[in-house]
Amino acid sequence: MKLKHKKKKLQRAIGMLLLVATAYASQQVLATELIELGTLGGSTSFARGVSSNGDVVIGDSFTNGDVFIRAFRWSAANGTMTDLGTLGGDSSVAFAVNSTGTVVVGWAIPLLAA
Repeated sequence: MKLKHKKKKLQRAIGMLLLVATAYASQQVLATELIELGTLGGSTSFARGVSSNGDVVIGDSFTNGDVFIRAFRWSAANGTMTDLGTLGGDSSVAFAVNSTGTVVVGWAIPLLAA
């Protein structure tokens, strides 16, 4: 009798796991298009965040000569990548953006004294 009860509990638990896994899988959104964002003159760029509606992408890109990395904000509205600057240093990185794409969080490396 105990074995039957344990078997039923196990079957219910497996059924619940399958239900949760199915619900999770159905919420996944598949990309329908790959968009080339470009670079800030260098060979490579890295996307690190995207706004909730997908209109803004942030990240960092190598500049000309691949020496420095600069934070960028790409906008679907005009399809351009904007250099976010460095606060006076050599390099910067953007690693988060808010849901509307209006606030970007990152860091900048200050110039080293010669």
